[in-house]
Amino acid sequence: MKELNLKILGSAQIKPTILIDNKKVKSKKNKYGSYDILYTTEKDHVEVSICKYLEINGKLWFLMSMLFWLISFFGIFDVPYDRKCIVLNCKFNLELKEKNNVSVKFNTIKTQGEAVTIETDSKYEILSNFYYLDKKAKKRIVFLRIFKLISFVLVVILVTVLGVKGMFTNIN
Repeated sequence: MKELNLKILGSAQIKPTILIDNKKVKSKKNKYGSYDILYTTEKDHVEVSICKYLEINGKLWFLMSMLFWLISFFGIFDVPYDRKCIVLNCKFNLELKEKNNVSVKFNTIKTQGEAVTIETDSKYEILSNFYYLDKKAKKRIVFLRIFKLISFVLVVILVTVLGVKGMFTNIN
C-alpha cells in the first residue's frame, strides 16, 4: 500500500473540493485552517484535483437562492454570494513512492498566474494550475441582485397597501 499525506495550506478564503482519481476525498480541517488528507492506494500514480465550485453554478441555483432569500426574511439574514466569482482549477499527476508528503500552498487570488505552489519529493506533472473569472456566475449574481431588489420593493409596496387598506376598514 502506498500512502499519500496531502496538506493544503492557506485556504482560509477558499473552501476547496479535493478529488483524488476523480473521487471526492474527505478532508479534516485542523486548528490552523489547513486541510490534512491521508490517502492510501495500490496505484503507482494518482491524479489530484483541487477545485472551487460556486453554488450559483448549480442546477437549481435560482430556486435555491429564492428559497433561502425568503427563509432569511427577505435577505436580511441571508449569506451573500462570493461577488468576485473567481474559480480555482488545479490538477496534477503524482508518481507515488511508499510514503509521499505533498504540501499544496495557495497563492494570492488573482485572475492570472499560478493558483497553487506544490512542494513534494515525488515526481509530479501539473495539468492545470490557475484561477479564472467565471463570467456565467458573475452574470447570474447581477441578475439575482436585480431580481431580489425588485422583489423586495414589491413586497414593501404590498405590505404598505395592505396596511393602509386595513387602517381604512377599521375606521368605518
